[in-house]
Amino acid sequence: MAWVKLDDNFAEHPKVAGLSDGAFRLHVRAMCYAARLNTMGEVPTGAFRMLGVTKRLAGELATAGLWEDTSRGSWAIHDFEVYNPSRETIS
Repeated sequence: MAWVKLDDNFAEHPKVAGLSDGAFRLHVRAMCYAARLNTMGEVPTGAFRMLGVTKRLAGELATAGLWEDTSRGSWAIHDFEVYNPSRETIS
């Protein structure tokens, strides 16, 4: 079973506190997805529909500094690999 690490102050972090409910929910779902599938924080285009990614919500997360656009059309969760185990350390 995979785990995603969330600080106990996660919801009150300045980048997160101002998010809409939909953006907050998408961000948490995307982090769980990335941990479960070991994507190192990438949210690939093939997962957009399942996760509920829309241009508006992704834009909101990017504006907040939580998501970054990739050159492949996917999104990367900012600093995901800093706070979660790398592929190499997951057994």
